[in-house]
This record gives sequence, C-alpha cells and structure tokens, in this order.
Amino acid sequence: MKKYLIASHGMLASGAFDSLKLFLGDIENVSVLSAYIDDSDFSLKIYAFMKDLNTDDQGIIFTDIYGGSVNQKVTAIISESEKEVYVIAGFNLPVLLEVLTSTDKVSKERLEEIVHNSRVQVITKSSLTDLEDSAGDEDFFD
Repeated sequence: MKKYLIASHGMLASGAFDSLKLFLGDIENVSVLSAYIDDSDFSLKIYAFMKDLNTDDQGIIFTDIYGGSVNQKVTAIISESEKEVYVIAGFNLPVLLEVLTSTDKVSKERLEEIVHNSRVQVITKSSLTDLEDSAGDEDFFD
C-alpha cells in the first residue's frame, strides 16, 4: 500500500489536500503536516507517519521547499529508517495528482519522470499580448 504525507510551512499542505479532494473525492492514506502554525513539534507527525508504514508499504512525502526546514527535518527522520520512502521537494498540484492516481508502486525513475513532466508544465508569459497571441495556438498546451 502507498501512504502519503504532504508537508509544508504554514497551510500550503492543507490547501493542496483540499484541492486534491476536489479532483479525487475521498482520499485515503494521505496525511497533512502544516508546520509552524503553532508551537508544536511538527517532527512528531513525521515520526508518526514513519511508524505507520508497514514493511510492505511505500511512503511518499511531499515537501514544499527543497532545503527548507520542513524538508530538512523530513530528510533527517527518514534517514533513520530502513523503510521505503521517497521525498519529492517543491511539490505542485500536477505532481500530487499524478502520484496519487498511480495504481502501482512507483519507482524512483517513475517519480523523476513525473517531476520532470511537471517542470515542463510550469511556464511564463511576458504580457497580455503574449497570452492573446497564444490563445489560438494549439501547441500552447503541448
């Protein structure tokens, strides 16, 4: 079984979870960690997530900022374990959706592919004219 933890500074993780529910309905096996919203030790939630993983489970943890304090704490805690856990830092909604809708166990290579595909979807346009020029361009969404 796959189990997920979405961890962020503030309420980003909770907001992402709410968006996931909008797309996917009821979601099982997803925990949320919103760090620094109070004085509690958020590492306890990471330890609880790790303890809940059985030997045949696959854990996937999403953190908001690579190298940020939440990511550092997650990385330190999972390094103490021999359980199968992957961390995806800098998550976005397309990454969450694709990983959570995968039916089989995901490999490191598959996760890297998912992350790469989401990077390609992050684009910028420089002006309203730029957006209007691409409105009829079918390649805009490719």
